[in-house]
Amino acid sequence: MSHKLRRLREQLGDPLLVPQGRQLVPTARAEALEAPLRVALRDLVAAVRHGARFDPATTERTFVLACSDLMELALLPHAMEQLAELAPGVRLVVRRRTPRLADELAAGDVDLYVGPGGRTVPGLDLEARAGLVQRTLGEEGFRVLAAADHPGVGQRLTRKRFVQLPHLLVSPGGGDRGVVDLALAKLELTRRVALRIPHFVAAPFIVARTELLFTCPERFARAAAELAPLRSWKPPVPLPATRIIAVWHERFRADPAHRWLRERFAGWVAEGVPRRA
Repeated sequence: MSHKLRRLREQLGDPLLVPQGRQLVPTARAEALEAPLRVALRDLVAAVRHGARFDPATTERTFVLACSDLMELALLPHAMEQLAELAPGVRLVVRRRTPRLADELAAGDVDLYVGPGGRTVPGLDLEARAGLVQRTLGEEGFRVLAAADHPGVGQRLTRKRFVQLPHLLVSPGGGDRGVVDLALAKLELTRRVALRIPHFVAAPFIVARTELLFTCPERFARAAAELAPLRSWKPPVPLPATRIIAVWHERFRADPAHRWLRERFAGWVAEGVPRRA
């Protein structure tokens, strides 16, 4: 190791590692090399895998998937069931979607993003990032969830009742207005958000024990109804459909294992997206 390090120091004209107490820490030059070298190594691995024979039943590989907790609950249970049957050696590491998602995809730290698309999604400014490939997997609408024994809602959820009752808002970015509030504003209406939380996963359990209404994507509503005593209605206000997309870096376009996984996720999303007229 010391011989290789000495040669690197001579070639690069930098010590690369310097003592700090009982440890060696990287120099600024070494830190600057880390990111491009990691990308270069991933490109080399992708090139080696290109055209290689791929058998999902025997492949051993780990993929890093970025998604929100909404997609974790709505998609991953079925995905893992299918992977256990079709590709038992494939492992998934799931990361939360962050504002640095485009950078993580470009650097190869994330292999695939599956979730809502559009300019409003933090980290997915695709037009500004060369090298990222986007595919639309489908669209889905919304449902309004309430406790199964909610005393204020009957067989129909009217617009008047909708704005009178208290609401739960999931706001991962911390904003105090969601798609429902924007739609109501066009009708010169408002609602009362009694609870705002940053994650979807707790919402079904909170709604089931309160008189709060919760407007969420259809896929999530179906999954939530399996976990808690809930009923759902079509929203009494017009809401735009959510586009579900997959995003990856073009270096993986011809990678047979990555392509196989992309196609599986496309199929799993399509299975859960209601057919739209």
